[in-house]
Amino acid sequence: MWGLKRRFAAAVIGLGLLSGLPTAAEAKWLQAETARFTLYSNGSEQKLREYAVKLEDFDTLLRVFFGLDPNGVPARKLEIYLVNDSIDMRRVWPSASESLGGFYTASSYNIFAIGKRDGGTSDSDSDDTILHEYSHHFMLQYLKGSYPGWLIEGFAEYYMTAKLKPGSFEIGSFNTGRAYTLMNGDWTPTEAVLTKRTSELKGSQVFGYYAQSWLMTHYMLSDPARRKQLFTYVRLLGQGKESVAAWVEATGLSVDAFDVKLKAYMKSNLVSTRFTRPNYKAAPVSVTAMPKSADDLLLESLRAMQSGCGAIRDSDDDDEENKDKAKEERERAAFLARVRERAARYPGDGLADRTLACVELRFGDKDAGMAILDRMIAAEQPDADALRIKADVLLARAREDVADDARDDLMDAAGRLLLKANAARPNEYRTLLSYARSRLNQRDYPNDNILDVLHNAVALAPQVDDVRIEAARALMMRRRWDEAEPLLIPVANNPHGGAGAAIARAMLKEIERARGG
Repeated sequence: MWGLKRRFAAAVIGLGLLSGLPTAAEAKWLQAETARFTLYSNGSEQKLREYAVKLEDFDTLLRVFFGLDPNGVPARKLEIYLVNDSIDMRRVWPSASESLGGFYTASSYNIFAIGKRDGGTSDSDSDDTILHEYSHHFMLQYLKGSYPGWLIEGFAEYYMTAKLKPGSFEIGSFNTGRAYTLMNGDWTPTEAVLTKRTSELKGSQVFGYYAQSWLMTHYMLSDPARRKQLFTYVRLLGQGKESVAAWVEATGLSVDAFDVKLKAYMKSNLVSTRFTRPNYKAAPVSVTAMPKSADDLLLESLRAMQSGCGAIRDSDDDDEENKDKAKEERERAAFLARVRERAARYPGDGLADRTLACVELRFGDKDAGMAILDRMIAAEQPDADALRIKADVLLARAREDVADDARDDLMDAAGRLLLKANAARPNEYRTLLSYARSRLNQRDYPNDNILDVLHNAVALAPQVDDVRIEAARALMMRRRWDEAEPLLIPVANNPHGGAGAAIARAMLKEIERARGG
């Protein structure tokens, strides 16, 4: 499902290679680089290479199908973590269930996916999880449009079953889980699928929603004429037409008539489409061994920074479902002690220092955390993440009940740190977003420079609700309604959007009122 834990976040793991590293064959954690992905795995090098090639092939398939440059590369590579089992998964998300195969997160703190390895079989559920979540990532990264919630889910359900072989792609394969739901009679009224979000559905209707989203997408994409109708439907939505009316106009069918056709289609032999790739060559993959500190702290770093250590939150958002406060406090204390003990093994190591600083800021000694950041910033080559995290700490303090002069000083200091962070690592969406926020106290906010900063942040991370909302809010302050609206529609339509979706819907209503609608 989309964004099983969207509020998760993690800092970029920009590790400087240390002397005396183990070879790839000896190391536990390996890092693989391709043109479009950075993968981390504590399994075999061969399986990691195979998985990296598979992801490159899947990205190429989507590019070919949607008329994009098959050799194109993203402005920001997606990070993917491949882990052994639920024990590893819970090092990142302590309350993760045994059945969780993986999740994807796109937040103002990081964009990454994590999944259990499967041993390399192409039909595994864990592969489906990563391909499903990458489909969401791809859709919002490259395919501009006003997509309804059902199509966001259906797109991912349709493409995640792709069969990838050297020299050929096959899409539209049978989705066994979704088909079983429908064959079991768990249908949701099509009008509800077209108009409602999952939060508005109950019981088996939720399962029917996902299943029908897959089947509707399969039906519309499996035929060239119907594919054109689907694109017309999306265009009509972008023009502001209501979903059912747009669907009837695009397809020429009433909802009831479409239901009949869809159920008949389910009973037919669903057709897949096969593409060949002449002169196929596997994507190049480079694999390097990670420092020993990664064995002890890489997954802990994802958890530590899940909600932005600079924000200094009062609660551990990754475990917010846990209502037993005493148990939660014990778990936090154990986590803090574990990170302190492990980080002490690696003095001067970037990953260890960054992780410990974040954990101290969130759960331990805040002064100690700031001291670590200051030491990393004072290095000959200042650490970009340390600069950004310290800036976020200052911005969090500025949001507290402080005098106006103190608030201005904190925001100005944060802005200076973020300029240095951008110089150390250009084109980082988190730095750009925080810099725009550091200028909120300026009288000319949002000036043209800030709009350019936010535009670049959206281009780098269009999947992130906070980035879209911040950019749209700035545009609305300049009364640029036509530019703000398309930024908000995907957030408002996200079937798992939570608070971000509610904010976007309220902002869209504000735009409508401002236009006199």
